[in-house]
Amino acid sequence: MPGSFWTDWQTRGLGEILRDRLRAWWRSLDRPDPWSPDLDAAARAADALPVCHRCLTPFVGPGWFCANCGAATGPYNNTMPYLNIFSCGEVWRAGFASRRRPTPIVLIGEILTALLKGGLLAVPYMLRLLARAARRPPRASPPPVPVDVRATTPRADPESGA
Repeated sequence: MPGSFWTDWQTRGLGEILRDRLRAWWRSLDRPDPWSPDLDAAARAADALPVCHRCLTPFVGPGWFCANCGAATGPYNNTMPYLNIFSCGEVWRAGFASRRRPTPIVLIGEILTALLKGGLLAVPYMLRLLARAARRPPRASPPPVPVDVRATTPRADPESGA
């Protein structure tokens, strides 16, 4: 447990004092567990079935891709060099073809993965990303105003004889 700041200052460096105080503060935080014990036990059970992260279809059998949507969902596909490129491809495809504007953190992540993995293809990809980020979202068109047909059609005037 750290002492008072002034007594610590006389014997230790500022970085060491700040590090120790930050560690003490971090350990004092009360972090609630978001998982109930039942849910945690069910997820860690030997018979628990993994699911696809995109379509939530149960993933069974040997393979590296979801049979339903084709997403890369193998157990180690992000760590295996050949299969990792498929995971990166999903990220790039989502960034390239998405219709929503990316948030700044998503945009930074997509640019970093393109620079690290994309090579020469990173340049047109980043241009497309930046163009999509600069584009304003489409405005919702106002609902159509109902038109009263009786008010717009000319009526025959009985007095004119027409």
